[in-house]
Amino acid sequence: MSFLIVFKDYIPAIEKTVTDNSRRIFPRIEIESLVTYLLVDRDRSILGQGVGKVVNLSQGGVMLQTHDPIKAPFALLSISESAVGEATILGQVTYCREIDPGECHVGIKFLGNAGKKRGMITGLVKSHSRLKHLK
Repeated sequence: MSFLIVFKDYIPAIEKTVTDNSRRIFPRIEIESLVTYLLVDRDRSILGQGVGKVVNLSQGGVMLQTHDPIKAPFALLSISESAVGEATILGQVTYCREIDPGECHVGIKFLGNAGKKRGMITGLVKSHSRLKHLK
C-alpha cells in the first residue's frame, strides 16, 4: 500500500491538530520494533523518509530512536512484516531530542480513529514479540 494513498485518509486529522502540552496520559511499555516513516508537512508535502526503532509505546503514541533529527510536524508510521501484517498511522511529532551524536529520541502522538491506533499498537506488540523470540 502506498504511503500517499494512506496519507489521504489523514487529511482531516492534520487540519484539526492543535498544540497540546499534555504528556504521558497513558502508561508506556518498553518495546523494540522497527518502523518506517514518511515525513510530511501541513501542506501534505513529503519532506523525507527513514527507519526508526520504537523505544516505548502507549495508547497515545510512540517514542522512536532515529539517527537523524525529525523536524517535520507529522510522520506517517508504517510496519509491514509477513508474520505481523501491515499497519499505518499518522502521528504528530511532539518533540525531538538528540541524546547522543547520531541518536535522537522522537515523541510521536498518534492521530486518527481508535481502529487505526489499535491496529498500529497490535502490530508493534506482535512485531516485538516475534523479534524477542528470535533473539
